[in-house]
Amino acid sequence: MKKITCILNTLCLYLIMIFPFFTFLASKVKFLDTIWEKVFNYNAYIPMGVLLGLVFITFILNIIFFIKSLKNKDDTSKSNMIVKLISIPAYIIIFITCIVCLMTIFTFIISFLLAIFSYICLIMTGLYAVSTYKKLKDKNVITKKEFIIFSILSFIYISDIIVSIIAYKKQKKIML
Repeated sequence: MKKITCILNTLCLYLIMIFPFFTFLASKVKFLDTIWEKVFNYNAYIPMGVLLGLVFITFILNIIFFIKSLKNKDDTSKSNMIVKLISIPAYIIIFITCIVCLMTIFTFIISFLLAIFSYICLIMTGLYAVSTYKKLKDKNVITKKEFIIFSILSFIYISDIIVSIIAYKKQKKIML
């Protein structure tokens, strides 16, 4: 379940990143226009609904994984750090897209939706991170104070990446 959760977290974020480009470039690229016509019948709500469904399913799986992972003692600090590091390009592109979309009044809602969806993805990886930090606390790799700080910071952009690297390094140092 750990691998599925990691893959779905990353997949959701990258699909959210691609969606605006897919929508705006469909008329310019023949391949995308064919997909847009044949699969979605030029209806933007269909891929948006599929994306929302995938995000919802991934969110539910993250909650299930969070609850189950509190009981088992598997090491997830490395996979947590990898998911956070893989997500960096997507967050950068989503941020740039949001800034560009804010420049015109017609695409303002797109930047708002991208920000909401990307934060939902951050929450999903944050749940995964909290279960990781709980395991590290139980193994006495980090203190209770560090657990609380790491858990809070795992729901804030950029700090989540830094904290995941620190936690992995602490866990790796103990194992050596």
